[in-house]
Amino acid sequence: MRKPQCQWCATNSSWLTFAANSFNGSLQVGLGLMTTSQALVADGFHSFADAATNIITLGVLKISGKPADDCHPYGHGKIEFLASSFFGMTLLLLSAGIMIRAIASIIQGDMPPIQFVALGPAVISILVNIAIAKYGLCVGHEMNSPVVIANAQENVADAYAAIASLVGIVGALLGFPWLDRLAALFVAFMIARMGLEIFHEAGTGLMDGSMSSEDRTEVRRLIRSMPGVERISSLRTRRIGQKTWVDVGIEVPPEVSLEDADRIAHDVRNAILRKFDNTENAVVYLDLHSPNRPRRRSVWSRIFGRRNESYD
Repeated sequence: MRKPQCQWCATNSSWLTFAANSFNGSLQVGLGLMTTSQALVADGFHSFADAATNIITLGVLKISGKPADDCHPYGHGKIEFLASSFFGMTLLLLSAGIMIRAIASIIQGDMPPIQFVALGPAVISILVNIAIAKYGLCVGHEMNSPVVIANAQENVADAYAAIASLVGIVGALLGFPWLDRLAALFVAFMIARMGLEIFHEAGTGLMDGSMSSEDRTEVRRLIRSMPGVERISSLRTRRIGQKTWVDVGIEVPPEVSLEDADRIAHDVRNAILRKFDNTENAVVYLDLHSPNRPRRRSVWSRIFGRRNESYD
């Protein structure tokens, strides 16, 4: 975590978002049923689903924070990706149920008039979801936690869904009751879209997805700047929950002694760990300097058929 003052938020974020989502869900479902607004009820069930995932997140973060052991030498971080995939699947199933109900209501013509009081929960939901989404994304990025970020992204979807609900309710009050059902369909679409994004991100993590291309470029730039490093022979990274593992192979000049080469490798490792806060471990190994490795051809060598003496 980059900021020590964020520790309180990291510890209590799930409880705060659980309370906010529970409040939202109770208000929306209760008044949605009273005012016959399907869009409001759909948004309320989405909030209840978020509240349930907040409780799961508490247990997941406790497990993922356990240190590595003999059975889990790389730690327990992947449970965050497992939980995120569960959240994504839950959202997809929820969106399917909302779509089916809204479409059936439109086909059957079951669209009673909506009461004015339905506007209140929709407006409150927008404000609450925007607040807890910003809060959750801040905490998630500081922790580099996939499961906390996934929760916050659900609240972003909730905010858009609440806006759609508000538009549908206003349309229904103006004499177009089908707009409320159309808003419910839009809410379901937003839920499904967010579910797919979370599911995709979780799948990437479960399959040992690497750190971002920008971070990999920064790692290469850092290693090349280290004294004694002649070439990077390989670079592999993988994310395990909140942490990243880095494996890198380097070559040093052939005249360097074994003791100095070992010191260079240690310097590279320490530099990576200092530069990237979320790196759990960096393994740096030395590749033999091979004189038979293909050499880069200079412009001069291309013209006269001679090879440059410098390596790639």
